[in-house]
Amino acid sequence: MNKQMRKTLKSSNPFFIPEDITLGDDAFHRSKGRFHAEWWYFDAVFDNGYSINAILMVISRRNYGIAIPILTIYKDLKLKFNRRELYCFNEFVASENIPHVKLSKKNTVTGYIDENTNNWVYDVSMEVGGQKIDLHFTGLMKGWKGETPVSKWGVILPKATVKGSITLNGEQINVNGTGYHDHNWELSLPIMQRGWYWGRVEGDLLNLVWSKIMLTKSKDFLLAVLNDDVSDYVNIKPEKIRLLDTYSAYDHREEIPDGFVLQVESEDESTYVDVKMKTIEAVHHVKTPILNYWRYHVKVAGHMSYGKRSEEIDRVGIIEFLKIR
Repeated sequence: MNKQMRKTLKSSNPFFIPEDITLGDDAFHRSKGRFHAEWWYFDAVFDNGYSINAILMVISRRNYGIAIPILTIYKDLKLKFNRRELYCFNEFVASENIPHVKLSKKNTVTGYIDENTNNWVYDVSMEVGGQKIDLHFTGLMKGWKGETPVSKWGVILPKATVKGSITLNGEQINVNGTGYHDHNWELSLPIMQRGWYWGRVEGDLLNLVWSKIMLTKSKDFLLAVLNDDVSDYVNIKPEKIRLLDTYSAYDHREEIPDGFVLQVESEDESTYVDVKMKTIEAVHHVKTPILNYWRYHVKVAGHMSYGKRSEEIDRVGIIEFLKIR
């Protein structure tokens, strides 16, 4: 199949409007009515070739539901471990005021603000199928939250340093790198949209989180928020976001993208992004009766600038693609 570049359609939806977050935004949002899903998401890429993805998902209605920890470990971009476990709701204990979650009486996610540095800090400990992570995240950039057509969404740690250990097949491996944490809540089931893409562009000075939510065949919801390491975040209007995806691959009988071009230029020219994201490995596929999900490692290369801060980008990043059947 010849490669085909497809440009996203303009969004006619209201702009995504990010706002400041509080610790309470990353707490548990207990369902008060219909079934809903929420999750705490963490990923990290380490300087010794390892990378991880850890998700704690809760599907609940009032005081009933299940908790699902999901742990994925990669080495040199190859999948080494992926498993999920199911916990009864009485084994899940979570604060509704601060980020503090326990599974089976063990601390799993603990978030707080360091009194000395004012940095947002998280300790994440997850054991699934005999494999384990014990990681310490320290935020480097200001978090934000907003509402999308899919859910409420908090990007708690747009970029963080991450250190700690991975235990894989009985071996404890010390790790050091950079990572990310977000939280989705009030995601009603069933999901009515067609799916979404999500990714980020990480630099030393700047960080861009982006997403494209496919609402219908003719309507998309685009968002991009840029952080710098010294001040704040800036929202990008959807008409200033140009996202091209390259379709040239099939996986599990589905046509999937193998690369993206992301371009942003604000009206006052203070913000500029031009990056290519090329698939290195589509390492993880999940199929259910209602959706297909892929997680990619991509080579991210290009340029970002914001005000007087400018840098060339050459990193490995993570992108996800969810398609509703």
